[in-house]
Amino acid sequence: MSLRRSQINTGGDYRPKPPLLQSKSCLTAPGVWPIMPHAEQEKRPGTFLRSGINRTGEQMKIIALTDIHGHLDYLPQIAPQLASADLVLIAGDLTTFGGEAQAHRIVSSLEIHNPHILAVHGNCDRQAVEEYLHLGEIALDGRCVTVNGVAFAGIGGSLSGSGTTPNESPESEFASRLEELKSQIDRDRPLVFVSHQPPWGTKLDAVGADRHTGSKAIGDFILETQPICALSGHIHEAATTDTLRDTTLINPGPFAHGRYAYIEIEDNTVKTAQLRSL
Repeated sequence: MSLRRSQINTGGDYRPKPPLLQSKSCLTAPGVWPIMPHAEQEKRPGTFLRSGINRTGEQMKIIALTDIHGHLDYLPQIAPQLASADLVLIAGDLTTFGGEAQAHRIVSSLEIHNPHILAVHGNCDRQAVEEYLHLGEIALDGRCVTVNGVAFAGIGGSLSGSGTTPNESPESEFASRLEELKSQIDRDRPLVFVSHQPPWGTKLDAVGADRHTGSKAIGDFILETQPICALSGHIHEAATTDTLRDTTLINPGPFAHGRYAYIEIEDNTVKTAQLRSL
């Protein structure tokens, strides 16, 4: 039986986030952190909940992590950057075949420095991790969430490969899930897309000189929806940036090895996309 995050005994206080509301397109949540129903954003255009955040989507500072694999060795070094960011994105593989307890350790450790986290699961995360993220209201898998006028959507897991990891799916399933996701996206808002699996045929899915391992369904989704930024992970050796038409593609590299990305969105475009190492 899966436990809700508030039911997990961590030896410390836990404050669950507010429930999400179903809006016409993206999921939004009121009040506690800067995700609000679209109508409320329009009523309160100058209101913000964290210093430097506004409701119009003019500027947003994001720390992007992926492939943590249960390792938080570099957390003390990145703590100041986490604290000063408006949002933390995680592109999968929080654990290595871990479950709820391992995922909670990762998420709660990050939340000490920044409670504003959105994440997808990776192929090395068991279904319990996927459920934990959804119960904690931070999952982006199959959902769209609006933060400060910017839409965030995502899909978790990876393509079927060796079959030795717990969260793999065939390309046809990715295509089906992404088709469902399209119906949630408000095309009038700038979009940031988060997946563990990278899009096919880019620098982010290259293994060696001439082998591409990404998802064509994800690539097609990006070409159709044209997000301003698409974040992915999975291919540890392909930490880089690229473009797909007008979309900035980013693989920060594994945080387990001290890699991360700093992204700044301003005036509904990606102003900065930096790969960083600790």
